Amino acid sequence: MTSYESEESMEQHLLRQLTEQQSQWTLREDLHTIQDLWDNFRRILVNNNKELFDAHPLTDGEFLQVQNQLRFPTFYDGAKWMLGENGVARVDIQREDASLGTIHPVVFKRVDVAGALLYTKWCTRSSSPGGRLWTGTAGET
Repeated sequence: MTSYESEESMEQHLLRQLTEQQSQWTLREDLHTIQDLWDNFRRILVNNNKELFDAHPLTDGEFLQVQNQLRFPTFYDGAKWMLGENGVARVDIQREDASLGTIHPVVFKRVDVAGALLYTKWCTRSSSPGGRLWTGTAGET
């Protein structure tokens, strides 16, 4: 007979691994909605790519392009994108000012993300992190 770990138990185990051991992850109690999560992601994306956004800030329309690229039909597709090219995951943004062309900001570098493989594995087993939103601080500058 096969035994299964409850989703709540699995979530608690994952959160302990990501926040208590050699990890760069922080449980964010201030993130309550999907919009909060997107706003936090946008702040990190802009902060980590200052050379692209200091002179020409990211517009709402351009960020919508980013959001659309980060919606995957399956966890497998998301995990495949997370591998990136040579371990660097980027998005493509066609600037609203056509004279600025297309830019390719770094979303993250795999070597900077503690727990990424664990998270990817966990996501293939669970479609929801138990209603909690959490984020990594890896790669923030």
